[in-house]
Amino acid sequence: MKKNISIKSKIILLSSLSLLATICIFSGVSFFQSHEVSRITTTASRDIIFKTVDKRLSAQASYNASQIQQLFAKKLTLLATLTDQISILNSAYAKQGVNERIIRQQINSSLALVFNRDATLDNIWLIMNENLVGQDSEFVDDLSHGSNSTGKLSTTWIREAGIAKNLAVSNELILTTELSANGVPYNFFFTCPNKTKSSCISEPFIDNSTGVPVLTATISEPVIIGGAVVGVVGTDISLNSLQQIAMDIKKDIYDGAGELSVLSGAGTLAAFTRDSSLLGMQVDKDLGAAGQQLWSQIVAGVEQLVRLEDSIRVLAPVSVKAGMKDWWVVLDVPKSVIEADAASLQTLQGTLQRSATINTSIIALIAAVIGMLLMWFTASNLVKPINNVAAMLKEIASGDGDLTKRITYGYQDELGNLVFWFNSLLDKLQPTLQKIKGSITETRATANQSLQIAQQTSVGMQTQLSDIDQVVTASNEMSATAQDVAANAARAAEAAQGVDRSAKQGLISIDDSMREVEELSESVTAAMLDIQTLAANSDEIGHVLEVIRGVAEQTNLLALNAAIEAARAGESGRGFAVVADEVRNLAMRTQNSVEQIRVVIERLLKGTSDAVEMMQTSHQKALVSSQQMKGTVESFSRISSAVSIISEMNIQIAAAAEQQSAVAEEVNRNITNVRAVTDSLSARAEDAAQMSKQLNILADSQFNLAEQFKT
Repeated sequence: MKKNISIKSKIILLSSLSLLATICIFSGVSFFQSHEVSRITTTASRDIIFKTVDKRLSAQASYNASQIQQLFAKKLTLLATLTDQISILNSAYAKQGVNERIIRQQINSSLALVFNRDATLDNIWLIMNENLVGQDSEFVDDLSHGSNSTGKLSTTWIREAGIAKNLAVSNELILTTELSANGVPYNFFFTCPNKTKSSCISEPFIDNSTGVPVLTATISEPVIIGGAVVGVVGTDISLNSLQQIAMDIKKDIYDGAGELSVLSGAGTLAAFTRDSSLLGMQVDKDLGAAGQQLWSQIVAGVEQLVRLEDSIRVLAPVSVKAGMKDWWVVLDVPKSVIEADAASLQTLQGTLQRSATINTSIIALIAAVIGMLLMWFTASNLVKPINNVAAMLKEIASGDGDLTKRITYGYQDELGNLVFWFNSLLDKLQPTLQKIKGSITETRATANQSLQIAQQTSVGMQTQLSDIDQVVTASNEMSATAQDVAANAARAAEAAQGVDRSAKQGLISIDDSMREVEELSESVTAAMLDIQTLAANSDEIGHVLEVIRGVAEQTNLLALNAAIEAARAGESGRGFAVVADEVRNLAMRTQNSVEQIRVVIERLLKGTSDAVEMMQTSHQKALVSSQQMKGTVESFSRISSAVSIISEMNIQIAAAAEQQSAVAEEVNRNITNVRAVTDSLSARAEDAAQMSKQLNILADSQFNLAEQFKT
């Protein structure tokens, strides 16, 4: 009997009962759960708010720390690049011998170039060791070469009214060891890089050099060459921008309710939104107990987030550079601000809960009435099984398309008749789709194979094109090389011919010289004979002088005897005595003259002997020179023959190189034609690959369409 109950009655009865039961259960559970959800949500929302605040504040502090880190990192990178340039210039001076004036001027120009390119730089300076680039004494007060009053390479660039100006850095500033308010020497900017051999950042200080107090920090970088510090380059950073950044961030933290501080590595306030007049102060000395508490937390290395009695504090380190003390960003947010948000959320949740309870009750009643009406209306229209069959067809058309499924229905009514014919239709469609899927699978395999072949062909063509390009390049280079060889061989042939002409001319000159040397040898021989004859004649003159001297001595004796006899004769012999005395005087004068002539003759004999020896030596050297000239003539003859052979070979090489160049150009033209053909084939291969890809895509599309139906 139950099988005879109509579908309409079943649907109306069961759906009405189900709808009423569902509404009652849903309403009861909803009322109970709303209270529990409200309680749990209030507690969880408070925790979530605080966790969200923690994450937000931590992220905000980390972001602010990264902003400050980037400010320092840009300057450190700029200084590192500048030290590399200075090292290269110093190497050019030390190793390549470039003039020290040029090096100093280029170093100073490099500073000026960097300074003018970066408008954010307030200044930039360089201090090098003494006598590093030339002698400092040669550059005293030479500002154009970056030198100070002692000639040391110590220069700085500043801005006055927006215009770059070059000044010298005095030695007094470099040597000042007086302690600043932060407890570090004033020349920390110079001594720190020299000691640590790494970058240094000074503690913030108030700079009054321009007449306006500016909170400033100095960054300095050592110039290291060969492991030793040879100088320091640096720049001053105005920290006023940090205070402005901090004030802008404060506006975004709970509408300005939070406070932000930036501390240096030694605890100096670089930014302080609570009171800007305290900038440059020490947080642990000038901010009382609160400052000491903050600094103790930083020194102790507490967690990044600290919950105080009346506020939440976030500490974010600013890692300036490895090896340096971290700077710190500190965010303080009052708890009252955060708890106000939680209280507002709790009040809003209570209001929403009450509103939801009322709305749920009303909606449940309305839904019950509307549901019953809809069930009656639906049951009245579902007297035919068309909706079930339509749902099955929809599943086949837009779902998985499972053609293996069949509709099972055990009643012999209109729906049973519809199910029977629907299943018969599926019995015909299933084998047909199986055949279509098999054909598509084969088509896709063929398309994939064609695609692979086309791709391999395209890759091969590209490889061949690359090889042909290399061959063309090599052929061009070979042609150019052959032309160079031909030109060089032609020049070598001309040079060899010139050498041959010079060798022949030298051979003629040597022949003339050899004849002149032989004539000189003969002349020396004749002169030597004449000098020997002169020596013999000089000896004979000596003998004659000996005879004359003997005669003079005898005459002197005779005159003396005559004088004696005249004296004996008395007055009668006076005239004879006078004559005898004159004769004796003449004899003495003759004897003296003979002695003088003898001395002259002896010197003449000695000079003649020396001249004979020199003539003999010159004669031997002339003979040796004559023999050497003959050997030189033979050498020049061989050189002339060799140069002639070289000239002929160079001419042959030039001809062969020109022929090789012509062949290379012909090969190059042929390869160019081959490349053009290969380009065409490559384009066809790419077209084939594209067609194979398109075919593969179509096959995949058809396969996917067929795969929608499970057979």
